[in-house]
Amino acid sequence: SRVGRLNPRWNEVNENGEAPDPDQLFLNALELCGTDFLSVMTKIVESDLPAREVVEKAMLTRHDTDPSGEIISFPSGGLPWKGYVYEFEKLLQT
Repeated sequence: SRVGRLNPRWNEVNENGEAPDPDQLFLNALELCGTDFLSVMTKIVESDLPAREVVEKAMLTRHDTDPSGEIISFPSGGLPWKGYVYEFEKLLQT
C-alpha cells in the first residue's frame, strides 16, 4: 500500500547513520492519508453527487424526452451516469 511504502527498509539509515525518525514517518503517512481522503471527498461532493442529481432529474422526466420512457436525455455530457441509472431503475422499478 502507499502508506506501507513509507515504512523504512530494515537497513535504512539517514545521512547521520541513524534509523529514520518513526514520528516523522508517521506524520508523512498522516499527510498522505489526509490528502487522499480530501481528494476522494472532493470528487464525491463536487462531481458524483451533482451527477446523481442530474441523472435523477433525467430519469424522472424521461417521458418528456420519449413517451416510452426508454430514452433519457442529459443536459450535458461527461458525467458519471451508468451506476446512477441502474440505481434509479431499481428505485423507480422501471
